[in-house]
Amino acid sequence: MKYSLPLVYENEKVQEIILVIDKHRLTWSGNKFEIPTAFFEWIKSIDTESKIKIKEDSFYNELNPPMINENEERNFLYKKMGKCDWYIQLDCDEYFLDFGAFMNELEEIYLDKNKYHNTLSVCVKFANLFKKLEKGFLVISPIIENCWVATTNPICYYGRVNEYNKTIESGAILIHQSWARSQDEIYQKITNWGHKNDFDSNSYFNLWKSLDINNYRYIRNFHPLQDNDGVWNELKLLNFENIETLLNFSGNQLRRIFNKSFSIRF
Repeated sequence: MKYSLPLVYENEKVQEIILVIDKHRLTWSGNKFEIPTAFFEWIKSIDTESKIKIKEDSFYNELNPPMINENEERNFLYKKMGKCDWYIQLDCDEYFLDFGAFMNELEEIYLDKNKYHNTLSVCVKFANLFKKLEKGFLVISPIIENCWVATTNPICYYGRVNEYNKTIESGAILIHQSWARSQDEIYQKITNWGHKNDFDSNSYFNLWKSLDINNYRYIRNFHPLQDNDGVWNELKLLNFENIETLLNFSGNQLRRIFNKSFSIRF
């Protein structure tokens, strides 16, 4: 969030940001977690324009599968946003290359929304980082996957997805740090997220751990929730030392780097 939040906060069109936290500090799978006091102190320090509000409630129900608990939290967030032209949801490990351009695009779509449909969802391109190696990041190639980010009809049926809305695909790119974290963080992720029961997470975790600078190019069609349909076709290496270095590039520079990298086949 220390990377993702400033990218949104600094945009002059953003009037309010709502952070939602489970008040019992339970994940969607019912496991305990902690948030250091330093995190809340950091929020106060960057919130110079009083845009940020924190809302807490209980989002773990032992009778529900994790994905239903995730949906409950996402819909709770929508309800706390009040009446809006656009409802935008981002996860903390998602980084817009150019959030300002995306906001401008939403304004243009909204002005002409009746031409499309009264209930709209706007998807962006999901550039997934899959693993951090010493020489850089392994990234999913090519960028095929879309991510639901903005909607005029704030209802989640599966994660952020509302398939009953008219969907518009934006050319905006959202970098998703996803699996490119430490081994401990990834294990915590897969044992607590909404998809916990959707696939053999331990087996997939072992596959992820096995990837290195020598063997990553041999893996194909490896999306854990898709049936070899090329959504996650292969991996490429981007030579960025860390997330800070990656985000120091401008949106146009990163777009060129991603497009160039994703056009190469081994």
